[in-house]
Amino acid sequence: MGNAKVEKKKRKQREREDQEFLIKLNKITVSTEDMTRVVEEVAKLDPEDRNFEGHSFVIVRYAQDGKKATAIMERLRALARLLQEEGVLQGWTLPPQQDGMTLTQQEVFAAAAIQPLVMRDGDVAFEREPFLQKVLEIAEPEGSA
Repeated sequence: MGNAKVEKKKRKQREREDQEFLIKLNKITVSTEDMTRVVEEVAKLDPEDRNFEGHSFVIVRYAQDGKKATAIMERLRALARLLQEEGVLQGWTLPPQQDGMTLTQQEVFAAAAIQPLVMRDGDVAFEREPFLQKVLEIAEPEGSA
């Protein structure tokens, strides 16, 4: 019985820490330019260097601030997870190329820069429907109703 209580307490603590992390992460300003510049720099790497370390190096070099680097990394991870779960976002991405890159419309990066992150299955993610709605909102031409 004592073990179950300890595990429950640990789980609650982890959930609290995750929520605190998300609150801080969602407060850090990330721009569309931040997202696209990092992705463009990663695309210049050799395919074998487009791993976690390669991404991290590019992001830290670009952001020059630990908190902003973390925010960019987590937003890119959440976007990658969404693309992996969804496959091709119809009209917004093309199938992965031979080198592993997925061509993605700028509106998707714009949404990834501002859409709130959530915790799902112990990892940072975007909620699918609100994310896609944000992409459409960003893509809507100004002056249209």
